[in-house]
Amino acid sequence: MYRQTPMEVIYLNKLTDVASSTPKDQASLYYAWSNLSRHYYNRQHRDSLIYWSHKIDSLAATNDEVPDALFDARGFICQMDLWDGNYELAMNGAISLYNYARETKSEYGLICCNENLGLIYQEINRDSDAIVAYREGLDLLIKRGDDPEYEIQFMGNLIESYLRTNQFTEAKDLLARYDKMIQDREKENEERGTAFPVDRCRTLMYIFYADMYVLQDKPNKALDALSKATPIVKRSGDEYTTFCYNFTFAKYYYLIGMYEKALDIIDKNELTKVDIQTSELKVETLEALGRYKEVLAFSRKVVEHTKRLHNEAFNRQINQLRTLHDLNNQEMQAYELQLRVQQLHTQKLLMIILSIVSIVLLVMLYIVYESYRSARRYQRELMKDKDTLLESERQLRTAKEIAEHANQMKSTFIANISHEIRTPLNAIVGFSELISDESIPNGEKKEFVSIINNNSYLLLNLINDILDLSRLESGNMKFIIEKVNLSDCCQNALASVEHRVLPSVRLTYKPSEDPLNVQTDSIRLQQLLINLLTNACKFTTEGEINLAYQIDEDKRYVRIIVTDTGCGIPEDKQKIIFERFEKVNEYAQGTGLGLSISQTIIEHLGGSIQLDPTYRQGARFIVLHPYNPPDDTSIMT
Repeated sequence: MYRQTPMEVIYLNKLTDVASSTPKDQASLYYAWSNLSRHYYNRQHRDSLIYWSHKIDSLAATNDEVPDALFDARGFICQMDLWDGNYELAMNGAISLYNYARETKSEYGLICCNENLGLIYQEINRDSDAIVAYREGLDLLIKRGDDPEYEIQFMGNLIESYLRTNQFTEAKDLLARYDKMIQDREKENEERGTAFPVDRCRTLMYIFYADMYVLQDKPNKALDALSKATPIVKRSGDEYTTFCYNFTFAKYYYLIGMYEKALDIIDKNELTKVDIQTSELKVETLEALGRYKEVLAFSRKVVEHTKRLHNEAFNRQINQLRTLHDLNNQEMQAYELQLRVQQLHTQKLLMIILSIVSIVLLVMLYIVYESYRSARRYQRELMKDKDTLLESERQLRTAKEIAEHANQMKSTFIANISHEIRTPLNAIVGFSELISDESIPNGEKKEFVSIINNNSYLLLNLINDILDLSRLESGNMKFIIEKVNLSDCCQNALASVEHRVLPSVRLTYKPSEDPLNVQTDSIRLQQLLINLLTNACKFTTEGEINLAYQIDEDKRYVRIIVTDTGCGIPEDKQKIIFERFEKVNEYAQGTGLGLSISQTIIEHLGGSIQLDPTYRQGARFIVLHPYNPPDDTSIMT
């Protein structure tokens, strides 16, 4: 009821007081502060916006939280910088916030950041990049499905970029969805008494349709859409919708050759103060009317305004590059010097252009065009170089993290392998010494020999597993890919583990169809299946161990399933079970490398392996193997 009125601030402050008195009610505090940020953003009160944004940041840091309100408030600051013409500050803020959202895995944060990036790209006429950002944010928003109002706002921005890039099919499809969602919100307003701005959204929809028809040279349809928007604009149009309505009407009159009408709308509503595209339309309209002196006079004002904006932009960019200087001394010094020379060159060029204007009026239009295009090219180059520097910084950080992780993995591997080798060696050495003791009966010596043989087998398996894992990761293991009967592989694997199955356990096999041929390495696939079946035998004391396979409906993968009724895998082990030396039971025999090797094998074969977390009667492993049965064979190394 009181949205965006002074009363709203009063009630939000009351909400803040009540929530502050309840220490556990942090959500209400975030809600109140986020809406205060939105209120002062809409009223262009930068200091108040920054104040409430800092309040949210402070509370979030204290509680070690990443609330949605943080991205709302910081996003408003980025957008305020954008509308003030501080494109560099806006882009820096948006990219920094986007990286933070990715680091904290905040889905809502990624949505807000993609909106900010899309708005920035739109403002600097990089609509192809804006479409990518809007599309990513909209897909995340649709996936969440909990904020249709925000989804409508996203679709409006995306439709505008589609129209600017003449992607009419995509724009038309999205407009149909836009219309349907407006109707749903209108019905919700009637049933629940909500206050969603249906008229505003419907006005924008008609204007989008009209703009599309103008671009497609369909004046009759454009006029029909504008006629539908007219009564709504007169009744409840705001500043933005009124501007879009007048601008589209001016383009319509220009399309049908009523240039005076178009010019009258542009001048009467002072459209050229809002957007550079209206200035271009005015120049084209004056040229069509043959009023070249007015074209030159107006173009001169545009050039002077553009020169001032470019000078301010260059100064801001140089200040930012000085800050980045500490990160990369030599490169940044050379780059900063290049920018300074470039700035002096641009200023000199603009001064020459302005001098020539006073002498040669007829050449003025061409010079203005070249000057404008040159300035835009410099700006794009600066933005591109800045993006390159940010990407380099990100890659350096990623490389550092990878190196630290590799060092940690090396230390962990050495510690684990030392422990795993020492255990069977101790047994072998200890019982070997006991065998030489003549006081020990022959029956016990036979038992000692059995223990020595068993530990020798464990040690040999450990060495073989380490060698296999090393060859797999280094790429030295050859995979011979050929047409293989999957049923033969499965039966060979079952035969290899039959002697390990306890008498109280059934070993069963259920193929979906037989024969079934796949392109694979039969030896490595059998090694993978034997590892899974051996683990099942080890932890299943009664019940059943089942091996089965089936083809996915799209015939892209063969699903190979190993199911047992054993002790299962605890939830705290499920996420790390494929890591090296991880065991369900630390005291059970085995190296803890079998699943890691199996995962590496199936990845080399182009598939994947996973534990089914929904199966509770034991453990179930699912292997997805590509189903690609061409006749030719190949060898992959």
